Amino acid sequence: MRPLELTLSAFGPYVDEVTLDFRKLGEQGLYLVTGDTGAGKTTIFDAITFALYGRASGSNRVGSMFRSKYASPDKPTFVRLEFEYRGVHYIIMRNPKYRCAKARGEGTREKNASAVLEFEETVCTGVENVNKKVQEIIGLDCDQFTQVAMIAQGEFLKLLFASTKDRVEIFRHIFKTGRYMLLENEIRSDFLETSRTCEDLRKSIRQYVEDINCPERKEWEEKIAKGEYVAEDVISFLEELVEQDEKEQKEKETKRRELAKQIEQTGARIKEAQEQEKRQQEWEKNKEKLQKLTEQSSEIRDKYKEEMEKKPGLEELIEKIAQLRKDFPAYKEREQLHSDLSDWQDRIQSGEMEKKRGEQEKNKLQQEIQKTKIERETLLGTGENLARKEEEIQRFQNEQEKIREQKQLYKEYRISQKKYEEAVNIYKESEREAQECQRIYEKKRHEYMSEQAGILAAGLEEGMPCPVCGSLEHPQKAVLSDHALSQNEVEQAEKTAAKKASNLQKKYEETVAQKIICQEIKSKLVYEWEELEKKEEVLEGLLSEADKEKEKLLRDKKRLAELEKQIPQQEKELEKKQLLLQENSTRLAALYAHEKEGQKRLIALSETLIFPDRQSLEEEIAAWEREKDKREKSQKKLEKEKEKVAEEMSAVQGMVQTLEKQMKGRIDIPVEEEKDSLNSLRQQEMQLNREWDAWNVRLSGNRKILTNLKKQRAVLAEAEDVYGIRKALNDTANGALNLETYVQMAYFDRILFQANKRLEAMTGGQYELIRQEEEMDGRKKWGLELDVMDHYNGTLRSVKTLSGGEAFKASLALALGLSDEIQASAGGIRLDTMFIDEGFGALDEESLHQAIRVLYELGQNGRLVGIISHVSELKEQIDRQIVVKKTKSSGSRAELVY
Repeated sequence: MRPLELTLSAFGPYVDEVTLDFRKLGEQGLYLVTGDTGAGKTTIFDAITFALYGRASGSNRVGSMFRSKYASPDKPTFVRLEFEYRGVHYIIMRNPKYRCAKARGEGTREKNASAVLEFEETVCTGVENVNKKVQEIIGLDCDQFTQVAMIAQGEFLKLLFASTKDRVEIFRHIFKTGRYMLLENEIRSDFLETSRTCEDLRKSIRQYVEDINCPERKEWEEKIAKGEYVAEDVISFLEELVEQDEKEQKEKETKRRELAKQIEQTGARIKEAQEQEKRQQEWEKNKEKLQKLTEQSSEIRDKYKEEMEKKPGLEELIEKIAQLRKDFPAYKEREQLHSDLSDWQDRIQSGEMEKKRGEQEKNKLQQEIQKTKIERETLLGTGENLARKEEEIQRFQNEQEKIREQKQLYKEYRISQKKYEEAVNIYKESEREAQECQRIYEKKRHEYMSEQAGILAAGLEEGMPCPVCGSLEHPQKAVLSDHALSQNEVEQAEKTAAKKASNLQKKYEETVAQKIICQEIKSKLVYEWEELEKKEEVLEGLLSEADKEKEKLLRDKKRLAELEKQIPQQEKELEKKQLLLQENSTRLAALYAHEKEGQKRLIALSETLIFPDRQSLEEEIAAWEREKDKREKSQKKLEKEKEKVAEEMSAVQGMVQTLEKQMKGRIDIPVEEEKDSLNSLRQQEMQLNREWDAWNVRLSGNRKILTNLKKQRAVLAEAEDVYGIRKALNDTANGALNLETYVQMAYFDRILFQANKRLEAMTGGQYELIRQEEEMDGRKKWGLELDVMDHYNGTLRSVKTLSGGEAFKASLALALGLSDEIQASAGGIRLDTMFIDEGFGALDEESLHQAIRVLYELGQNGRLVGIISHVSELKEQIDRQIVVKKTKSSGSRAELVY
């Protein structure tokens, strides 16, 4: 993740909107966040972490604390972060929960936290959704990010002092070792499941043994109750018991079948006697019924004869009804005329109203046409005025462009002037360095020449002529001083002086060239800056007024075009309304004629019809039809009753004859004696069935138990074999050093290898981080604990014994080692940026240089490293800075210096 641009508004101490363009800091190397104490340096790192995860970079700050106490209620609080990851550009905007001004009225309201993430034409909204998406993109959650990428104030030592349990959670997500944990859980689950299966099988076997039905073997029952049995002995005993019970069951089944046969025969004789008695009673009942039906048939014949004598009156009724129905069309015509007259009158009334409304609309439309034509006359000539106004606006815009060009030249001139001043300063510095190097060279050359006598004398011996005076004796030879310079040192100083002189000439040429550029730009300036500002302000006013006038002319032009189209349409509409008025008058004349003819016909019909309306006629006909229906129903009812009685008499006569045939040859049976015998046999059967059922239940249960015991014994043997294998596997995978931790140890060793390279450089080879190889506490997980080796005294001790400065260096080395290993093997996670907010003040001068050297090396490998510090040495060494300052009124501001 590489930040590109960060914007803060009413966030922490930053009241006004502040934007930091991280692109200007480059893509690698170090940059420093420095400034006043309490001004808000850490808040910059907090804002980055808050934008990504909705939390602060440190655990002692929460999102609800981010609302600036200096901000006015209407000032929005938000953080906007642009960042790049794996070539994809992301924009995330987030605000915490805070109170703000109401949109309407006075007072404040609570604004809920929100988040929006945009990338590649995709928009993700909602705090939870954005948090989840950011974690998917970067590959780290907030806690992991603050431990490996953003080392926050107060959090730096957590990674160094973390327990095995904490490191397991960190490494599980980073190095995707969760699958080993799943494998451990699966192995444990299989082991526990097999253990439960074996125990369930043993319980099942015990239950089967306890359920054996053996009332005559008390000694065996006592043994079973105590659990003193072997499955094989139980199966042998049960097989013997089942075989004996099956033999006795066959004997009892034979007795049951013989007794059932006797009961069936006795019951058949009793049933026959009962059937004979029933037939006798049925015969007597039907004889009595036949007598009653004969009497009823005679009565119906008399009533039917009486009804048939009334038949001529029924025919007269039918003729009367037919005569009345002939007048139906006339009554219907009269009703239709009443309806038509009402309709014609309504249509006449509606037509008159429509005619009046049409006249009003026609007059109104004529007035509108006149008004539209007058408006069109007032707008003629709008096109020419618009063209002149556009020419005027173009002139203003040309003037405005010239002013912008002059302002741009002013900006270029100021930049050029600043570069010229910087070049002058650099030239002066180079001049000072060149003079200093020349002075050093001349001094060394002078010293070297002064030592020449000593150099010549060093090789003189007695009897050898002196190369200067020729003497063969040398009583007082010149002696070399202790700090005599070599010729090589003098030559090196000469080369350095020459190089500085050459560089000075180059800087002089660059300064002159920059001065020429500055003068050329200045020669193009026509106006002073204040004059440009004033001209631009006047032009903006003129252009704004001209734009307003142009807009009005455009509206007038558009309105004129609308009127040109509207007038023909209105005239066409007027013609249409006049035509509709003529058609309406024609329809009204026709309706008046229809009404007059209808009134005449209605009077003629009323003089010939008897009843006042068709309903009265229908009521009269209905009365006669009811009378006709009444007589027809009475005749049909008597006919049906006569037919029904005849059918019943025929059926009863047949039944009487059938029963008389069945009663011939009747045999007397002693029913009471047979019933007593049947009761006795059933008592014997019930007793025998109770004995057989009890015997059968015991035999059936014991058979089932025997089958299940054999099956469960075989299943238990197989399950115990599987249990032994799975127990050994579970003991291996889920011991104090489990499988996942074992895999993570390999990653941790590689992390320590990378970390120790940095720690060695920062401590001069004194310290080395060592992973504990042995279990220290059997009650908790181990394997990822840390010790430190002190190579100066050869001792191995806990990392918690390190001093503050030593712990900082160890923590920094470990964080960098973890970062290296993540990028090398953690499923594609990339850490292009690191943020460090702690510890440099605890280091001595030598340790500080060592730590900065390590961070410089890290920055040269394509990573951008941000540091928060007050240490003055860092301000001098790191030239790319974010400077945070408190303002005099309230709040803070931040700016880039690079």
